Amino acid sequence: MVATIEKKYRSHSIGDYLYIGTVISCEYDIVTGLRFRSSANNVINIASNKLINKGDDVEATAVFGLNGGSSDEASPINFNGGHLGSNHGYFGVVNATVTGHGKTVSDVGSVWRDGSGLKFYLLQVPDANTLTLISQNTATDNGWLFVSPSRKSLIYVSGASNTTNFAVGSASAVQLFLV
Repeated sequence: MVATIEKKYRSHSIGDYLYIGTVISCEYDIVTGLRFRSSANNVINIASNKLINKGDDVEATAVFGLNGGSSDEASPINFNGGHLGSNHGYFGVVNATVTGHGKTVSDVGSVWRDGSGLKFYLLQVPDANTLTLISQNTATDNGWLFVSPSRKSLIYVSGASNTTNFAVGSASAVQLFLV
């Protein structure tokens, strides 16, 4: 004999949480807790998943019977091989150590190149010894592929107030967040 599973959704809200229950098998339902207005990242997070007996009250099990808690589960958009949105930024950007660079916010958006002609763009000036840079896209397909400027000398191309060339020491990948 084959059992028929009736698909039903039930929900209940408590404070910043919305609990949604649905059938997962003939014996069990699953309740997913969504948290709104999270102080950590201000997006909708999947905060919990609870396996409950079929037909149990979603309101009662929203508080009791935790099977799995989670955080940082907001879903970003996967775009061109990188994640954007929620609490994720694109991971093709680098913070480059450039001791005493002398650049200011008026230099943001300027273009620089390395010895091979590969262009780098100045995105931010976090402090007196750090520049946030991204290379031109080097992908040969429809994706994105960015190169680190680590240990390269960059030569001025356009758009800066301070046109002094600079040498990059180390560079570490950081996320570029949409504003």
